[in-house]
Amino acid sequence: MKTSSIVRSLTCAATLVAAHASLAGEPGSPDMGEPQKRMLAASDGHAINNAIRLLEPGQVLRLVIVARQYATAESCDGFEVDGEKFRKVMNDIVAPLASKTQEGQNNLPVDAVMSAYSTSLGGHLAVAAYDKGAYCAAAAGLRKTLEAAASESVLIWK
Repeated sequence: MKTSSIVRSLTCAATLVAAHASLAGEPGSPDMGEPQKRMLAASDGHAINNAIRLLEPGQVLRLVIVARQYATAESCDGFEVDGEKFRKVMNDIVAPLASKTQEGQNNLPVDAVMSAYSTSLGGHLAVAAYDKGAYCAAAAGLRKTLEAAASESVLIWK
């Protein structure tokens, strides 16, 4: 693994840890309850277990962070996906899969990774529907975490 890949993986790992820590929300904001936390752990865990077979850990973490941001933009006021940023980040995540498919074949590795993305996205949409107020309050913490990281490799919001 190249040094830049290792650094990117570690940065993404730290960002994901901080992002998941933000599920508790800001002090004084509604806390995500145990059902929501279990739902997210299950859906993200399933997504990670499926994608880790095809992508490096840092890429898998990026995939889950992108799904969470997209679900937030769909569910919460004040969040909007930047289509160009989204395409750039997702293309970068799936780029290593090009070598796993020969010309003329179905691109099953990309399909599997996008299925993992959809699993994570669906879990986040369900949790947001379960308690929109708590989910969106926690998203404010995620926004601060991602903006503080100033990471173009994962941030898809405008």
